[in-house]
Amino acid sequence: MEILKNFVGKIQNIFDNPDKINIRQDIHVLEKVKTIDEIGDLNNIFKPKTKVGDKFKNVSKNLNEACKQFTIHNQILALTNIENSINSLILRELERSDFKKIAEMWYQLVSKYKNSLIKELKELKKIDNPYIFASPVHRKINFVGRIGIINTLEKLLFKQHASIFLKGIYRIGKSSLLINLGNLLSKSNKVVALCIDLQGAAAIGNNVKEFFYQISGEMKQAAKKHYDLILPSLSLKELDDKPYNDFDKWLDEVQEMLGSKTLLLMFDEFAKLDEVIREKKSDYSEDIINIIYHWIQHRENFRIIIASQQMAEFNHWPSLVNNMIPIHLGYLTEKEAHQLIEHPVKDFELKYEPDAVQRILELTCCHPSLTQLLCREIVELKNKQNLSLRFLVNKQDVEEAISSALETGQSIFITFEQRATDTGNALLHDIAILGSGKIVTKKQLEQQDDLDKTLNILRDLELLEKVEDGYKFRVEMFRLWYSK
Repeated sequence: MEILKNFVGKIQNIFDNPDKINIRQDIHVLEKVKTIDEIGDLNNIFKPKTKVGDKFKNVSKNLNEACKQFTIHNQILALTNIENSINSLILRELERSDFKKIAEMWYQLVSKYKNSLIKELKELKKIDNPYIFASPVHRKINFVGRIGIINTLEKLLFKQHASIFLKGIYRIGKSSLLINLGNLLSKSNKVVALCIDLQGAAAIGNNVKEFFYQISGEMKQAAKKHYDLILPSLSLKELDDKPYNDFDKWLDEVQEMLGSKTLLLMFDEFAKLDEVIREKKSDYSEDIINIIYHWIQHRENFRIIIASQQMAEFNHWPSLVNNMIPIHLGYLTEKEAHQLIEHPVKDFELKYEPDAVQRILELTCCHPSLTQLLCREIVELKNKQNLSLRFLVNKQDVEEAISSALETGQSIFITFEQRATDTGNALLHDIAILGSGKIVTKKQLEQQDDLDKTLNILRDLELLEKVEDGYKFRVEMFRLWYSK
């Protein structure tokens, strides 16, 4: 009878404590995971009942993202971060021994997999390709240069308490800078820097309510990813009545949560929002700009960076012009370009002969995306060569890599073609076929229609530059593209 009472008591205790049921359900699922593949598969099938379960699911999600990295080198770096996150779980957050046991096994599986990749690299003796050209650089370890502009931004943001309009042409590295800025500031521990892609938020939201909902979603996602912060919730329903006021109140909650830290909001791709408002593609109005102005004027411990391609997009809005400082993001300095070429990551194995580096600089003019693109193709070329030649780049290697770079990098060049207009593209082709460094005078171009307008567009795109009494291609790689 006593045994039966104890058993009934245990059952009753379980039903009286639903948290225990949830814990047991999570543990039951997690205990079945025995391989690295099963950790990755878990993200698609596991529906956690507890906060600890959420953390294990997040490890699974991060493992999937690590395995999708373009190079083995980046996979290894991502797996190292996963090891650290699991270790943090073990040391700081897991009180139950069964959860700890699972985490320890996961750590061993991830470490074993990472070590197998390291071994694979060594056995193949292939150069892992660290260069990134088709997407923003999301990891501080892959981010090179921009020390001058970072120092300027930090001085303006935190000494002069200014907000900033960051202007730079397509593919110049605005997104990469914004994504990494929070970690690159000298006082990074006093700032929560959140990057919001307006290309998505402005396009996805069908109305102002949905626009602010998308903004809050991106802020919450960035805060969790970069700072492990859970920002207050904000539902669509809570934005029903007065979305401007409701979002403003939500920002109050966010700042109250951050305490004395400065909230730095960075709005990338402002051109999309500018377009949607001015072309009345939804119920968006100038009120969105006005509330940004209001934040700049009245919020303490709050800064904004808006990034876009052209000053025109900024100049459409006088309230921003009067309250933000425009900063131009240009090409890398020669020193930064040298670093990107020769030391893109720590302990990079590939070495360059001086004339090879010089040729890359001549071809790219220190344009960051084109430097990344050309160097990426050089690594691909070197990995096909015999071991005796593989680890040293000469000038001939650079020349051989040009054609594949023009092919692989079409997305970069087409981006500029789409904005140069048909007249501009025809003019660029005519100048390109004349040869490298050729200067064409305005008089030689007088037969072109709308010449001044076309030249202004091409100069704004930094495809042509004015020299002496004429014009020439600023970047040799662009000339080679247009000469085809």
